[in-house]
This record gives sequence, C-alpha cells and structure tokens, in this order.
Amino acid sequence: SLGILSTKEFGPRVSKVRGTDQHHGNTAAYSTFLYDAHILNGIGRCTERWVPMIEALTGQPNLHLLTALTWNQVISAQGLLRTRRAWCPACYAEWTTSQHIVYEPLLWALAAVSVCPRHGVRLVEVCPYCRQGAGALSGRWRAGYCSRCRRWLGSDRPRSESGGDDDRYRLWVAENIGALLARAASFVHPPQADAFRENLLACIDDLADGNHSALARAVYLHEGCFRRWLDRGVPEINSLMSVCFRLGFPVERFLTERLNAEGPHWGRAREIVRQSGLLGPRRPSQTEVQLALQRALCSTSPPALDDLALELGFKRAGALRRRDRIMCVQITKRRAKIRARMGSSPCLPSPLPPKQRIRKRLEAALAQESPPSVPAIAEQLGFKYVASL
Repeated sequence: SLGILSTKEFGPRVSKVRGTDQHHGNTAAYSTFLYDAHILNGIGRCTERWVPMIEALTGQPNLHLLTALTWNQVISAQGLLRTRRAWCPACYAEWTTSQHIVYEPLLWALAAVSVCPRHGVRLVEVCPYCRQGAGALSGRWRAGYCSRCRRWLGSDRPRSESGGDDDRYRLWVAENIGALLARAASFVHPPQADAFRENLLACIDDLADGNHSALARAVYLHEGCFRRWLDRGVPEINSLMSVCFRLGFPVERFLTERLNAEGPHWGRAREIVRQSGLLGPRRPSQTEVQLALQRALCSTSPPALDDLALELGFKRAGALRRRDRIMCVQITKRRAKIRARMGSSPCLPSPLPPKQRIRKRLEAALAQESPPSVPAIAEQLGFKYVASL
C-alpha cells in the first residue's frame, strides 16, 4: 500500500536528505506525511527534496515535470495548491472505456482549477457514495477510487455547466493553466520573472498611460499588487489569471515571452483599459513624460515640478518622480542655480494655465459618463478656489 511504501521507503530517505539522525520515532513521524502530501505537487523545498529521491528509486528522470517546480521563480506558492483531492468523473469513465491508464493529472491539484478543460464539467471533491472528501493522498489511495469507501469514482453522466460568464472564466483558467503546465517540458532551464515584469511594466506605461490605478481598475485588482510584483515579487495564481483574462493575454506567453506592442492582443487590451480603467483625461505615456522632462531641463526657465505635473495631467509631482527620478532631481537643481543667480527674485515665473486649456479640461470632464467634481478639476489645474474656474 502507499502507506507502507511511504513509511518503509520514502520516509527514511527523506530523513537522510534533511540530515536528521535515524531513531525509532523518525519513521513513525514520516508515516503521517500523507496528510500534507498535497505540497509535493508544489514549488517549495519539500518538493525539491522528494523529486530527486523518487527519481533515484524509480530510475525515471524529469519527475519535476509532474510538479509545479518549473515555475517556482515565476509564480507564488501562496494559494497555488488545493489541500483536498479533486477529480473529473467523466475523465475516469473515458479512460476506463478506452483502456487508458487511470491517473490524477497535476491540473486537478491546483486550487485555481475548478473545471475539467476536456469535458467542461466541475471537478468533484466529495465521493457520491459515502459523501466524504479526502486528502490528496492516503495510505489506501488508489487512482480512480474513493480512499474511504473504495468505490469507483468515474461517471459518464457528469453534471454539465450552465455556460454563464463565471463558467466561461473557469474554463479559460483551466485551459490556460493546462497550457502553462504543458509548456514546462520545453524549457532547458526554469524560466525567470524578467519577461513577466517587462510585460507588466509595458502594460502600465502603454495601456494605462503609466497609471497603476487605471490598470488595477481594469483587471479588478489593488494597485499595490503591481508595485509588489515590480519590486521583485511574483504573482499569486488567481491574481495572475485575473490580469491575463481581463486583458486577453495567454498566461504562458505573458510569463515567458516579451509581448509585441503591435500584436492583436495588445490592441484589444489597450481598448479594454481605455474603456474600464482610465476614468479621467488621457495621461501621457512614459516616453511623453520623459520628453517633457527633457524639454523642461533644457529650458532657460524650467518650470516647477508641480506645475509640470499639472500640465501633463497629473495631480502631483510625485507622479513624475516615479517615472524618472534622476531627471526630476536635475530639474530641481537647475532651478535652484537659476534662483541663486537671480538673487532678489527668488521665485521663477509659474503662469496659470491659459483659458483655452481650462475650457478643454472642463469639456473633457463634461463628456465623461461620471465626471469629476469641479473642486477636483480646479485642484488638478492648480487653482486654489473653484471660483477661479
């Protein structure tokens, strides 16, 4: 049985890998590993220890492909795995009819997957006979059978889905995660998160005009997720699915390839963010911001960063510093030098926006479905009082 196999063969070998001493209680401790065996499908250190050990015992190489280890530098372990056993009754029935080997695909072990991509039906977690669930493995585990009542779990009459938006999303998630797992076999070295971060940064700069909040609104996430991912973090599987589904990007390409800004996926994603993410006037892209900063730096009378930010459509100068801190510092230093030369006139001229620009901003707000308040527009334009407008 799997219980004896784990106690007599697996447990002692894992103990040696961990460097612990052998004693009478050690083997007994490893006899309970089946309760937490779902982590063997994941990307943690436990999986890294078990894979080479089972490869040595079976003589089979590349057993890491039966786990999610390939993606340990790209996807977070948080929320990745389900703790309970799940299966597709239609798959079991089909494999038995066609005399196919009955097994449990890695796809069923991932928490984000709730639908079978082949049959379009929900995965089952409770035995239809004894009405009990089970862990990923047990001492009496057998593929296709309930580990409690020992009855066959296959059925050729599974309950089909209704076809609503939620069901279409679940099916999309299952298909894309399946493609992600299949892609693992093509890598010589495990992928890194560089391509993911470059694609995410391109989405923020190009699709959302550098506005983290706009992209977050479009994909139904908090903007803090993006800042954490760009700061050497990796995405949780559910958050990653939300980003790729809302923007229309294939998940495995978003994680492994630098997407082409001229491709069809990019054009559709830009339109999606424009409609659901950018609530106010269009903000300049990263390239446009850098050009404006360069012009200000070369000007004989460079504007204050706060004034330049308002001119570009940002509320505060912090938005410019986030995009190019070095050039902002250079502008500030140059203004200080000019003020020092002027002596009696410590302040550089900072003209208010012209009437034509004010009218254009008001017309843009009026055209919006949910226009901002007049005080908010006044603040964006640099006026202290609403009466100025």
